[in-house]
Amino acid sequence: MLLSSFLSELPGIILSALIVDRIGRKLSMVSMFVLGCGVLMPLVVHQNGILTTGLLFGARLFIIGTFTIAYIYAPKIYPTSVRATCVGIASSVGRIGGKISPLVAVKLVTDCHQAAAVLLFAGVMLLSGLSALLLPLETKGRKLSDTVTASTPATSA
Repeated sequence: MLLSSFLSELPGIILSALIVDRIGRKLSMVSMFVLGCGVLMPLVVHQNGILTTGLLFGARLFIIGTFTIAYIYAPKIYPTSVRATCVGIASSVGRIGGKISPLVAVKLVTDCHQAAAVLLFAGVMLLSGLSALLLPLETKGRKLSDTVTASTPATSA
């Protein structure tokens, strides 16, 4: 089990490393989410075991690639003073979702709603890709910020 996880995650990390600096962080995230959604969609109908395994392998590849890009993208958005807190909160929410999602999937599949489970996860991936497309900043080539860039009221001494 651990080997299969590693074998699907390593190509996702390599793919994300190859494309992130070429096409930018936002477009990389969007494309990974959309491709992940695309490899899940055939699972709405029953597939043979080998094809199902391959499609799930592909979905995991694209999701780990998306997480890798998000961890590259997010720190460049926040200034140093809040970077650890913001990235930590985002990571925590992602981990909570990672713990809940298998429970949802297992419940849907055991209740004979495999198509609903696939559509739920593919829909979340597609919605996430569209959300990433709406992100206001592209961080490709941007340096880490040490200060908050929003205007703050001046204080007089």
